[in-house]
Amino acid sequence: MKETEIIDNTTVKPKIIFDKLTKRTLLKNLCEERQVTVHCSIEAGASDKIRIWKSTYLYPDNSKRECALVHAINISLYPEWTPIAVGKTAHFTLIFTALPKNCKSFYLLECIPETNMFYAGDIIRNKEDVYWVEIEVLPIIVSPKL
Repeated sequence: MKETEIIDNTTVKPKIIFDKLTKRTLLKNLCEERQVTVHCSIEAGASDKIRIWKSTYLYPDNSKRECALVHAINISLYPEWTPIAVGKTAHFTLIFTALPKNCKSFYLLECIPETNMFYAGDIIRNKEDVYWVEIEVLPIIVSPKL
């Protein structure tokens, strides 16, 4: 008869107790990662392709600090292109760094050295920092602060 082997997989977790001052200091210095999600739609015009430049930012009201694009979903980053059927609506998502806590509204602007930059303005801040916008295409070159 085969001998039975007993394996003990019990994990012992030590209980760590902090004094009030240490606990308060740790909580104060805790850095919570935040981000802003912008779900975008754009109607294809005469072009059969779209893309987004890494130089796309959120510009908060009453702030000189812009929020950088971190990730793009369902749209290619420059210099690549995403095909889109003429006359159809494309949907994509952009993830940005956090807005300042006191921000109440902001706009999205693709800062590129050519015409047809993406823009969405007068976006009102919400608690979730998740937004749905319709992208406009600006036929001119614009400086970031409108």
